Amino acid sequence: MLGFLGYSICGDTQSANKTPVVVDDITKITLTNGVYDNFYMTQNTSIDNTSVIPTEWDFKTLMNANFEDNINAGNVDYIVDEIDSVKLKRRKVDSFDWVVLSEIDIDIAEDLQFTTKDNYCEDSQEYEYAIVPIMSDGTEGDYVTSSVYSEFNGVFIIDADTSLKIYSNVNYGTLTSNLEQGVYTTVGSKYPTIVYNSDIDYLSGSLSGTILPSDFETTRILDRKAFVKELKTIQTFLTNRKAKIIKDWNGNIWMVGISNTPTVTYDNSIGMGKGDISFEWVEQGDADMQADLYNNGFTEVLE
Repeated sequence: MLGFLGYSICGDTQSANKTPVVVDDITKITLTNGVYDNFYMTQNTSIDNTSVIPTEWDFKTLMNANFEDNINAGNVDYIVDEIDSVKLKRRKVDSFDWVVLSEIDIDIAEDLQFTTKDNYCEDSQEYEYAIVPIMSDGTEGDYVTSSVYSEFNGVFIIDADTSLKIYSNVNYGTLTSNLEQGVYTTVGSKYPTIVYNSDIDYLSGSLSGTILPSDFETTRILDRKAFVKELKTIQTFLTNRKAKIIKDWNGNIWMVGISNTPTVTYDNSIGMGKGDISFEWVEQGDADMQADLYNNGFTEVLE
């Protein structure tokens, strides 16, 4: 009936207007041939019909432009007033568990313009990322999500601040599963008894690779001075006492600590112009566990 009677059956100035409805998937709005004081769009179809120009945002407001020396129609000012921070979260597409990579405090509108990098994802894995506003009362707002497929070549060693790639002649040593256990023999028993005295269960291994200048893949020039500089950089990186993540193009990923002093073996046949570095490592956590990322310094957020 309202479709025939219009917006109002009382005969006011809006009686011929169509009944307000929610329209989804609007992608473009055009204003032409006029002088406009305000443009307001909302999903709330129960608002009063009034000539008073709305000034306040709510959760159903989509656009509100006052054309005061600009054509801004977004809700940045409203968002800044309503939220304390924004969290960047990540999870594998086949997982329900989110990991918080970072949290950015929001005090002014410019704080919403930020860039962050995720070095902790594994190869050949699809991830879902989410930007999550944290309201003033601590509750989470709506998730804004996007999917990314992670793919890379080579072996990378990463800490919270630096990512290095091993370019050539990469070798893994024996990968060992370490369990704390005791083997006991008892009188009258043919076989011993194995007792696991704790929850200790971690991997250990080693890695070696040839050190080359960082631009070698592009130039193919074996610059001796650049080799010495690169060697010092890697030695400082491996001995900075920070936890590392080792990951490769096969999908391996380990959160580790360096368990011995890295050693360098020079190639004497070319006048020590290049060399191999090697070190041992022990597993320190899981790159998909929030507490492990926090305890090992990969994120400042413990959720």
